Amino acid sequence: ANCTCGNHYGSPTIVSSNDPHGTGMAAQHAIEASFVHLPPSLLVHHHGSTSADTPEPTTPQNFLNSYQLLLSLENVANGDDISESLCLDCVERVRTALEQDTDRLERECHMYQETIKDERLRQESAMRAVQQISPDRDERGGGSGPNDPNTDALVQGFLQEIESMKLSCQSQMEEISDLVKLRKEQAQLSKDLDDLEWGVEDHRNALELEAKGFDNAEEQAWKQMSETISELDLVSSTKVSLPAMVLDLKVDKQRGLRYPLINELRLGYRPKGDLRWNEIQAAWSLAAQLLLACGALLQYPSKYWKIVPLSSGAKLIHHSNPQRGSSQQQQHNESDFKVYNLGHPNSNGPQTILAWNNLMYGVVQHATSVLAKTHEDCTMETNSNANKSTTNSTKKSNGGDMPKLPFDMTPTSIGGISLLRLGHNDDAGWSRAIHCISCNLLWLSESASRITLNEVLLEAQV
Repeated sequence: ANCTCGNHYGSPTIVSSNDPHGTGMAAQHAIEASFVHLPPSLLVHHHGSTSADTPEPTTPQNFLNSYQLLLSLENVANGDDISESLCLDCVERVRTALEQDTDRLERECHMYQETIKDERLRQESAMRAVQQISPDRDERGGGSGPNDPNTDALVQGFLQEIESMKLSCQSQMEEISDLVKLRKEQAQLSKDLDDLEWGVEDHRNALELEAKGFDNAEEQAWKQMSETISELDLVSSTKVSLPAMVLDLKVDKQRGLRYPLINELRLGYRPKGDLRWNEIQAAWSLAAQLLLACGALLQYPSKYWKIVPLSSGAKLIHHSNPQRGSSQQQQHNESDFKVYNLGHPNSNGPQTILAWNNLMYGVVQHATSVLAKTHEDCTMETNSNANKSTTNSTKKSNGGDMPKLPFDMTPTSIGGISLLRLGHNDDAGWSRAIHCISCNLLWLSESASRITLNEVLLEAQV
């Protein structure tokens, strides 16, 4: 006999299914010969030698082979004989395939049994839960079993109720989460408001402290002002007014290399280096105030000149025709008045300094005459009171020799410098002229103070 696999022909290892009582090797493999022969290609595919993901080509021959195999398996299952002859290799492959399938089926059966067991336990626990929920249902319902339709309906109702409760719990949890977020936002807002309130309170306390400090400062200022007014009244009552107490003029008399200083402001002709117009303008304004104070103390009668000592810029006003009556006051021409801005960048510097020198010349001449008269009065008073040593020494100390003017001056010159001949850009010449003007202004201030003190002492003795 030949094996259907085509690999063995007339070999003693071939078993025929029609000779179940054969002797030798044929009898030994009689039971194996009862199995249907599977082609090697199918067995190899079953064992995974080919890719499981690659399907066999569907041809009519493959369908025919599969159909014949199914018929052979059906005959074996029914106990019928099969006409095919199989070799031992084919029988071995069939046996191995059957053992593997048997093991797989046993494992699947075991898993099915475990699953059934778990399902029964789950059903029993569900039944116990149902019985605990309604323990007296069996008494009212006559002891219906687990397959009772009423029990199933009750379980379904409970399940639906549980599901609805679950949904309700989820919605409530979401609402609680939203409320927690809102609470956190409210807490943060409350904290921010508290911080803002604390900040407002701090600012309020600071303002209260500043207000108290301002009240104290105001009270002290009022006290100082009252004391100052009292001192001014006292000084006014004694007619003592010293310009040096308010305006401090410093001049380098030896060499004249530095700018004259009045209240630490430099008195110059025009800007140079770090000297600017604003400082020059402020210095000339203070100088105008000093000249005005000296003229007031000396009672200088000025018909042609007026001083306007503004802090923003002093002005000298010259009236060329002051003899007109009051009835003609409205008919004054603009040509009768000449205004000079001291230290102003747009003014004519040489003309302004020339006007200042002309005005100061008149004040110096008046001061010289007043000093001469005061000196004569002091000398006569000293001679008439020769027996009074104390008074005599006092008069000498105050009358003394009349101080000399530092630089001779005329309406158009000072210290030998002709102001009419100085050019507009002659900075050195104008600086020397301003130095001489400052020295004479300092002499004028000291002379006015001396004359005022002498008058006060004379009135005190009377």
